[in-house]
Amino acid sequence: MAWQDDGSCCYSFNGNTAECRPTDTGDNRYNVLFLDPAESGKVYWEFTMQRGDNISTGVTVREKFAKGYANRCMCFCRNLSNGNELLVSNFGPNVKQGDVVGVLCDFQPSTLVVSFYHNSTFLGEAFRVPAPYPKPLLPCVCFGTQGGSVSVVRKNPPGSGGGVSIAHPIAQPQPIACPVGHWTLQTINNIPVNGEATLLVEGGSSPDSYKLAGKVINAFTTTITRSGPSWTSTPMPSTMMAGPPHLMELEGKVKDVLQSVAYMAIETGELVIRSGNSTEIKFAPAKVATAFGSSNVCTRNVLA
Repeated sequence: MAWQDDGSCCYSFNGNTAECRPTDTGDNRYNVLFLDPAESGKVYWEFTMQRGDNISTGVTVREKFAKGYANRCMCFCRNLSNGNELLVSNFGPNVKQGDVVGVLCDFQPSTLVVSFYHNSTFLGEAFRVPAPYPKPLLPCVCFGTQGGSVSVVRKNPPGSGGGVSIAHPIAQPQPIACPVGHWTLQTINNIPVNGEATLLVEGGSSPDSYKLAGKVINAFTTTITRSGPSWTSTPMPSTMMAGPPHLMELEGKVKDVLQSVAYMAIETGELVIRSGNSTEIKFAPAKVATAFGSSNVCTRNVLA
């Protein structure tokens, strides 16, 4: 499979691998296009970071492929971007050397859905563009000033069998890689909640540490850290306001789980947390205000 570069003259190609070695030191982007077009069904590519960190990967169309920051794409590297603008922050973890990023394009009759994976973990839907949407799409790699080396391969879509490298189909529980984002409580032990509870998850001081900020009536915070299969929680400071009894009861249950986390996973797009006594709380992605709408999914056609 061939490559197309953006004319920056700092590339070398070997089969499905692109190498970028910039010679300038200024702030710039260096973009290459893998000429493996797709425009129907479900198509999945994997990008392996053979050398370099913080390399953006995703998809674009030939008409929007360009040099430097003029390139337009649907890309992921911790954040979601269009090659120039930040669209959604903290969508997933940092991308470093040795990581594998997967991009799944689902060409539906009424909608194009682009989702990302990181080291076999489903991060979620990233872009949702209504028809008519641009196609065909091609894999795109955006290097920074440090350059790097990335290989690309098309594989069977996750969950379809036939030697898929993803460890867990989308419909199955998947280990948490980076649950950062805004969440809204849906159920406790599969019973819908009577009231609203929100949770903000941010990265902590280590890759296995997360800061949790919750709110029902009161606002409360804790930091949880994973060591092997076990989790520990820091003390949970909280405001001390009173409220309706059913909301105070709901708040108590949420706090109890977050103070004794025994399991955390993403299951079919929901954040699932269980306590040591097997109480389970499920959160759905919250509608949060961004410059491009009210969701963690970008619905803007960035390739228009």
